[in-house]
Amino acid sequence: MKSPLAALLPELQRATQDGREQVAREHLAPARIRELVHEAALKGHCELRVALPNGIEVRDTDACEDFLTWVKREGLEVEWQSRTCITDDGRSVPMVEPVISW
Repeated sequence: MKSPLAALLPELQRATQDGREQVAREHLAPARIRELVHEAALKGHCELRVALPNGIEVRDTDACEDFLTWVKREGLEVEWQSRTCITDDGRSVPMVEPVISW
């Protein structure tokens, strides 16, 4: 008989992906980004870094794909820039965030 703990890894992987999807939906929503880039443009900027929660990877999410499709359709450019962040538990980890330019 298999241990009930054997199912933990797939459950954690699904939960992680679900969490990443939620973060991407919140932070990369086209309506939100449209507002942010417009505010940045009014201040004279020509690019905007979209701040993501420390250590969360969102590039492999459906919400990120929707974001990238919207960016392209609007004629904007996006570059993923690396930085090091401090996670909630104090670790220093690499991460990437989108920088939108126009």
